[in-house]
Amino acid sequence: HFLKACETTEVDGARCKDLFTYIAFHRYRDDCADYRAVPSSDKWRSDLSYLAGWYRLMVKYNSRGFDIRGLVFDEVGCFEPNWNSGFAAQTHQLMYLDQLYKKTIVALRRGEQQVLQNIRSAGRIYHAGPDAHEGQDYERFVCGTNGNIKYLSQDYAVAAIRSLASVAWFSIAPQKNHLWIGRNEDSLSDLGKAYFDTCKLLYDAGAPIADAPWENSGPTILDAAAEFDGRNVRIINAKTGRELYAGSRGSWESDFGVREPQGGGDSQWRMTRREDNSFEIETVGTNRKLYAAGGNQGARAVGAGNPAEIGDWDGVWMLSIQDGGGFK
Repeated sequence: HFLKACETTEVDGARCKDLFTYIAFHRYRDDCADYRAVPSSDKWRSDLSYLAGWYRLMVKYNSRGFDIRGLVFDEVGCFEPNWNSGFAAQTHQLMYLDQLYKKTIVALRRGEQQVLQNIRSAGRIYHAGPDAHEGQDYERFVCGTNGNIKYLSQDYAVAAIRSLASVAWFSIAPQKNHLWIGRNEDSLSDLGKAYFDTCKLLYDAGAPIADAPWENSGPTILDAAAEFDGRNVRIINAKTGRELYAGSRGSWESDFGVREPQGGGDSQWRMTRREDNSFEIETVGTNRKLYAAGGNQGARAVGAGNPAEIGDWDGVWMLSIQDGGGFK
């Protein structure tokens, strides 16, 4: 809601949107002791989703006339479990710093392929509403999500990490610095040494890797989204070579499936990009919209029907780039 108001605020000729340059945010956890940066970890996926959500906000408002240059992770740290036992022990903070900062953020910024593959196989990345432009008015002292979960491509997390301008470890305990145990640079704590040693990894022969091109990380779905928007494509399985079609003799699950390629308008799909870089996908020749219904599994959950009858999110698809080419 702040950005929504900033969009239309102008004082003495100065527009708020012209002065807003970075989005800054905090992140604390109370479960750092067993945090792991692996695709199977819900904790890691929640942090990737958190970053992706901020990046989505940046993308949205830049499309509305802002010039937001990046994200700033200005406070990150750990509490003990249940949030009521004070700041976390140094060993717990070291785990979070190692797994999130060193092995995720810095590793990706250095172009390490393994972390890129891990993020892209991390399962569902999401952000939670409400969206300020979806009809909910601002209310003082009310801050939180409404359970309106929307899924994003894992590449939103990749792009979010790429856009980080700063990551600052935060000393939670009042009047105590977790990074130093003395008054000079020779008195760094173990946590301080780990933090600054990790920061140094972003420099190679004096050149900051953060300013380097990103060819080592490969393209993201955000790059592909603009290319696909409005285009007609054929959806062909990479292993079997069979094409997806939705014929004119049925609807929903009927006259829908895969077959040996034979062309025609019933297997030509138009990609229409949405604001969040998701897609609606419809056949060119038979005007049927691809959907995946909630509550069912297998063949009963997927089909193509009348676009006017497809639910808001049943017919919205996120693409992710697969190693070796192709999309999922």
